Amino acid sequence: MTTIVIADGHILVDNKLYVSLDFEAYVQDGGIGIRHINQKDLILIKGRVLPSEISLNGTVYPTAVGFVYAFNAHTAPALSYLLTGMRSDVTEIASRVEYSETELKRISGHANSGMQQFLQITDTALHTLDFFALMAMNADAVIEVITNTDGTSALAYFSNATAYRDRYYPGRFASIKLTSGIVTVYLDEQ
Repeated sequence: MTTIVIADGHILVDNKLYVSLDFEAYVQDGGIGIRHINQKDLILIKGRVLPSEISLNGTVYPTAVGFVYAFNAHTAPALSYLLTGMRSDVTEIASRVEYSETELKRISGHANSGMQQFLQITDTALHTLDFFALMAMNADAVIEVITNTDGTSALAYFSNATAYRDRYYPGRFASIKLTSGIVTVYLDEQ
């Protein structure tokens, strides 16, 4: 059993300590892999570890996708500094994927030549606004209503209608109403 612990900006894999969160988990043929985002030859786990053979912060996830989501939710907020360098890469990326340069700039928060805007929600009113991610601040937040941009409920996306503290929840959301807690929502650019 491989044991991974992520805490205080460090990753401990069994007994080896990495003092960086610049890693991403991925799924390959039903197995889990973890690689450095810049140094492609630095691999923590090759894509052959089954979900039952690895634990993350004491939890064994039933699926590889579940593990990957949980791992990346821990490391993604620490990787936000990478977006500052994304502006120069947008044109090259757009040529290789189906998104346009404009769409990539909007998603990455650079459509208006500035950094992405966000809004902190602390009350229990219904907020109708387009946003692509949220994160609970200071403590877990209980969500009463959250909808996708197509109008369907996204509440099932959250365990027990709870957004856990300091976890990054990406999506395509149109409205949110809290029962308790504070969340920061990352707004779409126009």
